[in-house]
Amino acid sequence: MDDAMLCLHSPAKPDQVIQQFSGRGETCNITCALGFEGSASTYSCDMAGDFAGTPPSCTPKRCDVPAEFFGSVRYNTSCAGVTHGQSCMTKCNQGYSGLPTQQRCFNGIFSGVPPTCSGNPCSFEGFQLGKGVNASTCFGLVTQETCTLSCLRGHTIQGNDLVLTCQASGEFTATDAECVPAQCGDLALVSPFASPAVDDSCNDGNVNKQFGEVCFAFCAPGYSLDSNATLLMCEEAPDSSAGFKEMAGAVTHNAEMSSGPTCTPKPCVRGIPNMRGTSSDCLGKRTGEACTISADLGFDLFGTASLQCQADGSFTQDLPTVSPAVCPTPNYESSVGSTCDNKTVGADCWAYCNPGFEGRPKPYQCRVNETAAAVQIEQMADTINCTNISTETNDTNDTNVTGGRRLQTLDPCDFVSVAQAGLNGIAYSHDCTAKAHDEVCIAHCAEGWNMTEPEPSIFVCKSGFLVGAMLPTCIPLPCSYAFPDALGVRHDCLGVRSAETCQATCTEAGYTYAAGSAAETWTCLPTGSLDGQLPTCERIACTDLAVSTKFTHNCQGQRFEDTCTVSCGLGYTLDGTSGQFQCQADGNITGTLPTCVGNPCSNTLPTDPAFDTSGCDGKTTSETCLVTCNPGYTPNVAMLTCDPLGFLLGTLPSCKPEPCPVNTTLAVSSLTDTCEGVAYGATCAVFCAPGFILSNGSTIEEWKCMRNSDGILFLSGTLPTCEPQACDSGLPVPSPNLVDNCSSLTTGQSCTQECAVGYSSTAGANTYTCTEDGSATGSEPPPCQPVQCASNLGTSAIVHTCSGVTFGASCYAVCAPGYNSSQGPQMWDCAGPDSALPAIPGLAPVSDIVLRGTLLECSPQPCLYNLPFGIQFAHDCDNIKTDETCTVSCADGFIGSSTVLVCEGTRGVAGTLPTCAVETATETSTTVTSTVSTVTLTTSVTVEPELPNLCLAELIPSIEGAREFVCTGAEGVGQRCAALCDEGGEAAITCWSDRRWRVNEACVTPSSDQGTLIAIFAVTISVLCALVAVISGYLFYSQTKVTPVTELTPSKVADVPKGEAEKSPQAEKSPKVEKSPKSASHSPLRASRDYGWTVQPSRAIAHPWDMDFFAAEAALRHTANAAWMAPPLPAAVPMSGNVPSLSGLDQFALRQSPPLLYTSLTRPTPPENATTVLQVEEDAAFRVWVQQVPPAETETPGAVADNVP
Repeated sequence: MDDAMLCLHSPAKPDQVIQQFSGRGETCNITCALGFEGSASTYSCDMAGDFAGTPPSCTPKRCDVPAEFFGSVRYNTSCAGVTHGQSCMTKCNQGYSGLPTQQRCFNGIFSGVPPTCSGNPCSFEGFQLGKGVNASTCFGLVTQETCTLSCLRGHTIQGNDLVLTCQASGEFTATDAECVPAQCGDLALVSPFASPAVDDSCNDGNVNKQFGEVCFAFCAPGYSLDSNATLLMCEEAPDSSAGFKEMAGAVTHNAEMSSGPTCTPKPCVRGIPNMRGTSSDCLGKRTGEACTISADLGFDLFGTASLQCQADGSFTQDLPTVSPAVCPTPNYESSVGSTCDNKTVGADCWAYCNPGFEGRPKPYQCRVNETAAAVQIEQMADTINCTNISTETNDTNDTNVTGGRRLQTLDPCDFVSVAQAGLNGIAYSHDCTAKAHDEVCIAHCAEGWNMTEPEPSIFVCKSGFLVGAMLPTCIPLPCSYAFPDALGVRHDCLGVRSAETCQATCTEAGYTYAAGSAAETWTCLPTGSLDGQLPTCERIACTDLAVSTKFTHNCQGQRFEDTCTVSCGLGYTLDGTSGQFQCQADGNITGTLPTCVGNPCSNTLPTDPAFDTSGCDGKTTSETCLVTCNPGYTPNVAMLTCDPLGFLLGTLPSCKPEPCPVNTTLAVSSLTDTCEGVAYGATCAVFCAPGFILSNGSTIEEWKCMRNSDGILFLSGTLPTCEPQACDSGLPVPSPNLVDNCSSLTTGQSCTQECAVGYSSTAGANTYTCTEDGSATGSEPPPCQPVQCASNLGTSAIVHTCSGVTFGASCYAVCAPGYNSSQGPQMWDCAGPDSALPAIPGLAPVSDIVLRGTLLECSPQPCLYNLPFGIQFAHDCDNIKTDETCTVSCADGFIGSSTVLVCEGTRGVAGTLPTCAVETATETSTTVTSTVSTVTLTTSVTVEPELPNLCLAELIPSIEGAREFVCTGAEGVGQRCAALCDEGGEAAITCWSDRRWRVNEACVTPSSDQGTLIAIFAVTISVLCALVAVISGYLFYSQTKVTPVTELTPSKVADVPKGEAEKSPQAEKSPKVEKSPKSASHSPLRASRDYGWTVQPSRAIAHPWDMDFFAAEAALRHTANAAWMAPPLPAAVPMSGNVPSLSGLDQFALRQSPPLLYTSLTRPTPPENATTVLQVEEDAAFRVWVQQVPPAETETPGAVADNVP
């Protein structure tokens, strides 16, 4: 079948298959290609050569991936949703090693197996080695394996995350687990450590020791350590030992089996009582012992009499108060006076002879009589002997009491007298207060002072003055009791005498004042005892002993003279004895350190390829070691410490394997790999890239990141052999109008699909590329349409159906209307250079494609119709032929501009006839002034945009003798159809602007000549009738009288209401114009003043006028737009005066077939110089205004004003 008869542009897409290409009017099926699914679709090939139908929806078949490829933590697949032609890979997940496998989906069937993936071992890099944590069960685990942490002896595990999981990253999951050491109890509850003489550091501040910690049992303050302190460790001992064991060198035993430290109480050496009139047993008492103070005979004791030796070596309790007894006043004879009243034990007094008696004064003392067990005044010499003397004397100056007489006066001696005599000092004792005139008194040294004179001084009261003797000389006696005595106290009270003071200070070595305390002043009392307040002294605090961690001690918080012990700490063994230290007065703790040997740590670190732990072998307590990352891992180091319990503690270094550098041999488009960033010691896979397949005998290869002797990392392995995969889907669908080079297309290759010879596309060639999934991708095939042959012949003599004719198709050419030829219609082919027909001259080839056949020779025919007719016209239109022009002008006696007509193919003359007005003249000798006014009606017209299309194939008229019509060009106005006639020649029809078929040429039949004559006669009659109508209209209007517009003043016209215009005088005088056979522009209005009116259209007219109605065409061509419809038309009312009514034009248009109607009229805006505006009816669509035209210049007689249409 000829390509021209086929539907060439295949509707099938690359995923569809067309069974075969169909001829016009036939059908074909389009189904989905292999690997695609969907319903088939039927297309029909229409007469225009295009396929019509609904395209099928074809989608690639999807392969269901077997369940074994999902749900495993060991590998992952990209195969979910894979469709026909696509490949996918299943690879080992992070944390697993193994070669990947490739799978492929073909026509809904999935092929391939999952890979074998083994877990990678977990590294302990960065793992926190906590005290007591046992992670040995975690050594050697691989991805997703778990282990449970535990604790070593003496520890209890705590936390929520006790189970560790080896993660895909090669690290264990984080844990909050920790091993808490067990706690020991209170050692003070265990014998022999329960003694008050024993103290310990095993429960400092009520905080119990934890497993592995060491402490001491030592002597409490006030006790002397006779041997070493006892070293204990919190161990897993029974509760009866409070969990402690004694560390006696390399030997250990439970605390309850220990003898504990040997402690001797210290003697008290300070604060021993030294009070007058007391005795005690406090000398030699030791820490914790008590002593008693007792009062001697003649003394009374008030307060606590028991004291206890304190731990600091002193008696610090408050001492009792001691008071001496008072001797009874002796019963002397009346001749004897004394100072012995109320004397206490040890106090002296004197007896003397009263006035009227004589005798020497005698000393007495208040003493304790052991025999009588009492206190009494006893004489210290001879007994006083006073002799009565009766001799009276008036000598007031006689101070000798012997034989004297007591004088009476009104001025006694009192305290003032005593002070004046100097007896008011504390060193004197007297009885001179309240003595009468001439009475005598005695004065001697008070208790605590020693009188140097053998006898006391005798004074006589004379008129309020004590006279007659010198003051006794009194020497103070030294104090010998109650010296300041306390720890840290020094004084300067030795030798101090009565009434003298001394200082007690905290200046003893090793002591200082307590907060708020200072030196105190003491006073020597007449009783011989010192009295004062002791300063508060405290021992200075020593700096805590600072020694290395290999030692343990209790030398914290020590004060002067405190002792402490230093022994070996946890993790060390004592070689010899512990060291004894003492707090010195300078604030330092001194002593000799013991010899301690560190215990070894076991290197139980996990074996890990990431780091080197050999540096931790043989370490002992507190020694450190370095764990370093092995070559091939990021450089890092961590320091571990040997814990006293024998553990290596610290955080292992973070040793990340270094990535291997890129191997350039893998940079091949046919290969892909998992080697990017592969770390040292790890493996990766090298396999075929998507779109490539393994060659026969080749397999996926495993590569490994290794290190050479220089420490440089490199990837090592064997390359697989891969070849490109052939595309099996998505290839272009074959089509007669397309060609391609896409056979044997493989991955990465491209091909083109382009138009075949005789076809072209503005889109250009389409490129297909074979993608990695085995399918070709490209855009829509180029819309290759047959090349359209050029058909512009450059002459109007030939009409043809070749407009738009394309390659492989044929068309017809005939002479245009108004032309004829003896050759008859010709068939032309749109073909290439391989055609045997000659190319039509004057047509340019398009891609070597051109119209081919015989060129017609057509002669023009003379015009017969529509020739100008009328006495007003002069023309040269006779014998003009098709496409020729002629000129029509106004004949003599008429005035107007000439026009040009053209001879059309209908053999009728077309164009606008000139407007010829009859020349008129006025014969008068006066001057006439002419004024021309124009009344203008303005409308705006809206045209319906679309008319019904009646140029349908089924409405092609039947022409006698014509065969099947063949149409060229697009449907609608201008489409032309031709058919061969049985008798030769051709018939032709054209879709006219009214969208109806019109016959251009009919077939010649035996009676055609007669028909032609009838047609010519009919046309001639029509023309004559029209001419008669024009002349009648001219004569009608030439007789019409028009009233000048000046008679209608603006004030009257503007206010004319509806209907009143017809009743005005002007309207009555004017004949009513009912109809007008022509437009107003052709109405010859003649009068002294001419009027005219025009309709101004909004755009050019587009009405298919029948050529026979030449008069109507000439009248209405420039008046208004029109459309083929019949909307309601507003009634037209005659305007004022003799201005023609619009109704005549409307009625004329309504008589046309089809009727010519205006669709709508809108109110215009009056010109600025309009003087009068008339409203026509009440319809706002019509408005008329009168425009005054300036008067013309004065003319000579006979001048006539031209009408302005």
